[in-house]
Amino acid sequence: MNAAIDAFEEGNVKGAQEHLLVLLQHDPSDSEAVLMLSRILREGDRPRRAEKLLVEHIAVVPDCEEMLLELADLRLELGDPQGASLPLRRSLLLNPTSSETLFLLGNAFMDLGHYAEAKKSFHLGLESNPFDAQAWFNMALVYEKLDERQEAARAWRSYLKVDPECDERSEVEASILRLETPT
Repeated sequence: MNAAIDAFEEGNVKGAQEHLLVLLQHDPSDSEAVLMLSRILREGDRPRRAEKLLVEHIAVVPDCEEMLLELADLRLELGDPQGASLPLRRSLLLNPTSSETLFLLGNAFMDLGHYAEAKKSFHLGLESNPFDAQAWFNMALVYEKLDERQEAARAWRSYLKVDPECDERSEVEASILRLETPT
């Protein structure tokens, strides 16, 4: 594994891939090698190949939470929130309080337009990890979609509290003002 990491750090992506493939020939259950190879494929514009590799590995090692989250995140990136939901649900069975899983599940629900379910997922995730700025950002968007104006304004304020230097500060402040102005 060290040879693959060294090759990658030296900019030799092809060499890193070759080292990882050799490792996986000897031990197909090597989750660390699969994760690294899938991330290299993903960054190298081969996300479908990365997805196939992850699915094959999960068939061999079905209870690897990190692998399930990687597959779900990749499927969300590929615009397949429905496909992301299966590994996320499996991950929740393994670790029901994982904020990372709950946040990804909330993203999948948002992409599907299931805002009430997204709200539940983000709420549960924020209970265990209240300092995740992206989760507060997404929670505010969900509240806005559900027309829960005061809750949306509170979520936007929480977002600004967690990430006071965010790039979109002026837009968020304008949203808070808009939401708190009676219609």
